[in-house]
Parts: sequence; C-alpha cells; structure tokens
Amino acid sequence: MANDGGDVEALETMKAVVEVDEDGNKSVNEYLLIKTIGKGSFAKVKLCLNTKDNELYAMKVCHKAMLAKRRRGLGNALDHIWREVDILKRLHHPNVVALKQVINDPQLLHLYIVFEYLELGPVMRDIDGTPLEMEFTRSYFYDVLQGLYYLHSRNVIHCDLKPDNLLVNAEGKVKIIDFGSSRYVGMETPESSEGLVCHEVLEGTPAFMAPELCSSAYSPAEASKFPRDVWALGVCLYCFVTGRLPFLADNVMEMYDKIKNDEPSFDGIDDESLVSLLRGAMEKDPSQRLTLTQIQEHPWVLATATFLSSSGEQEEDNES
Repeated sequence: MANDGGDVEALETMKAVVEVDEDGNKSVNEYLLIKTIGKGSFAKVKLCLNTKDNELYAMKVCHKAMLAKRRRGLGNALDHIWREVDILKRLHHPNVVALKQVINDPQLLHLYIVFEYLELGPVMRDIDGTPLEMEFTRSYFYDVLQGLYYLHSRNVIHCDLKPDNLLVNAEGKVKIIDFGSSRYVGMETPESSEGLVCHEVLEGTPAFMAPELCSSAYSPAEASKFPRDVWALGVCLYCFVTGRLPFLADNVMEMYDKIKNDEPSFDGIDDESLVSLLRGAMEKDPSQRLTLTQIQEHPWVLATATFLSSSGEQEEDNES
C-alpha cells in the first residue's frame, strides 16, 4: 500500500543513518530501499518501504556534489532541487504529489527526498499514436486541471507540464510531479555582476513549449506567466485525445518554428466542443489564450464534471 500524502507537513531531518544488512538490503533511516524506479544523470528514484508505518514511498537519491557542479540556467542543478523542495513544502492538494520528508545530512554526499508513491505511473507510457479512451481522457484531464488551477492560485508555474510528469495512483487519481523547473509568478530575471539582465536557459520540454517562448528573443518575463502552463495543458489534452504530439520535428529549432507558425491538425476529432477547447488552450497569442478559469467554465469541461460526478469519480477534495 502507498501513502497518499495528505496535508501532513513534510519532515526535515539532518541525520541520515545508511545501513546495509547481511543480505545486502540497504536502508536510510526508517526507509528500506527496494528497487530503482527512475534514473537520471546524478539522481535515482527508489521505491522504498517505511518500516514505521509499513507504507511504500518514492525516494529521490541525489548526489549533492555532482549536482552542485552541473550548470542549470544561471545556477546549478542542486539549486533547482532545493527550489523544488521549497515549492512542494508549500503545496497540499489531491492532484499534486505530496512531499513526505527531506533527509539532508551535511556529513553525507547524498540528499534523500521522499515523496508519496504513485503506483500506476504516467498517464501515457508512450505518445505512439494510441489515444486514451475518452473516459480516461476526461478523468485525467479534469484531475490535471484541478491540480494546475491550485498551483496557479498559489502563484506557482509548473513550467514542464507533460504526460511524463502526470502520474496516477492506485485509485486512478492523477497527480502533478517534478517541480524542478517550476517558478513563482513574476520571479525576477537575475542580473549579472555588471547589472545587465541575463537570459536564463529556458526550462521545459520543447514539444510542450508555448509559442511565445520559442525564440531566442523571447521576453524573460513570459517565462514567469500562467499562459505557458495553459498551452502545455492543451498539448497534454491533445496527446490524450489523439495519441500524438501536435507538432513533430527532427530537431529543437524545427520544433520551435512549427509551434510558432503551424496549426495543429484536428482531423479525426468529431467533438466540436473538444476542438473548441483545444483551440482555445493552444491559442498562439498568450493574451488571447484561454485562462484556467475559462477552461473550468468551458462546455466540454462542464460536461466532463457532470460525467465524472454521475460515475462517482469526481471527489469533493478535488476543490482547490
């Protein structure tokens, strides 16, 4: 059984006891590490069992020194880990992954971050041309919408919304994960030592990048505004419905060019209300793009809420 996170404040622990028993089983404090379920350049995600509450969790194991050396934007990758922790400590919502504990022993090379475990994994394993069934499309989209609406109400922009960062728990509830690229609304653009405004390396996944960000001359202020997340939400819905990305390209610059200049194809989508929602969320002009409030009030979303309510899937705790 996995813990669902809840509204419990994340614990912060400055002492880590790392042990390996005679059978080769490794533990960190009360967490018994079971297997690796995710892997990056300088971090791994481990499935672990909390031996105190007998619940499963996901533990991100980060190599602090290596992350500190890796440049990311104007800072380093460790800075982004701490920003993710800072943001998640402030968030408590059924459609946002819950941070359980941060174990940071200054005497050790590794930082351990414990999250609730989301058993069923990403909403889509692959974007391979196979759409989701409409029942799942409605349920998953509605969950993501509620989670994103909550983030924006807390002045947090996710900045990397995509199916890989939308995970499903055992009850079928979708939760937004991975806040390593996230930022607060209006986050000031850093200045260099000479007082000149610096352009950060733009965070996010190219295929889900909003048109206003697909240029070397983009305004840094646009990176800290809500419409970029709305565009990515629209792309996620497009993937759910069609099983494919709205734009395909051989390289990043070609992808950006298509996002800025081409229109997605809605061939095969017979629901005019759904097409209207997709067009509104993927409007190229951010000032004309639908807001999350407008999406909440869109006929297709209202019909989805009615469908989920009648089928018993919509829960009261989804309110932000």
